[in-house]
Amino acid sequence: MQADLISVRAKPVLALGPGDIDQAQIVITFNEASKAPGMARARSWDIPSWNADYAGAKAKLDIQITGLIAELKQRPCRT
Repeated sequence: MQADLISVRAKPVLALGPGDIDQAQIVITFNEASKAPGMARARSWDIPSWNADYAGAKAKLDIQITGLIAELKQRPCRT
């Protein structure tokens, strides 16, 4: 992570509340988090553990993000 200038301690974790989820157009969870209450419409991305396999997790996340960006480019722009 340090090679990518990522600090896991840079910002505190913020709680995600039901209002946040209701207002979101897209909710992405990782692995089992999609089974949490209120996450019925969330997309679950199966990403390896960052701690166990940083390179693998990064590669898989890059693929998911690239697909999401392509999808968003197809949507009409909201103003």
